[in-house]
Amino acid sequence: MEEQLNLIEKVQNKVLPIDQLEDITSNGLKPAAVLIPLILDQGQWKLLFIHRSNKGVFHKGEVAFPGGARESKDGNLADTALRETFEELGIPNDKVRILGFIRPFPTVSNYLVTPIIGVIEWPLRLVIEEDEVERVFSIPLDWLKDSTNWTNRDFVMLNGEMGNTIFYKSYDNEVLWGITARMTIELVDGI
Repeated sequence: MEEQLNLIEKVQNKVLPIDQLEDITSNGLKPAAVLIPLILDQGQWKLLFIHRSNKGVFHKGEVAFPGGARESKDGNLADTALRETFEELGIPNDKVRILGFIRPFPTVSNYLVTPIIGVIEWPLRLVIEEDEVERVFSIPLDWLKDSTNWTNRDFVMLNGEMGNTIFYKSYDNEVLWGITARMTIELVDGI
């Protein structure tokens, strides 16, 4: 139990407090948010990921965190992340304890994505929105923190230009890369 609380305390010391969300400016980019879901599964801390379906419009077949664009009905970006998590995975807001957020990430698709960090009560029955999500899986934090499990690589961006980003090794037949990998490393580094 002490180790469980220790990790939550480390994360809270690393992230920004949720009341600072309104200070974020989008610099002309469209605001969006994702939930980085921490779960305690069989005594081991893990991050929960989704593999996006090939039916959706955006990010087909990619590994991601649940999330999406801010809508006018969202009070703030934490509301966006929680709404999207409920829509994609059926996780009610009262099963998520928000710990804070990390700096926003601009994307090549003109979004400014703010990662909201939350602990999900686990185990929990998921109701997957199959048009958006093909699969849900988790990866242990210890594996994600191990720098031998990822590398920087060049790749061709959507606009045809060359870019450089993080690619993790395959885990459970899934490859974590790009902005989701960058967000992951931003969170797990030092915790």
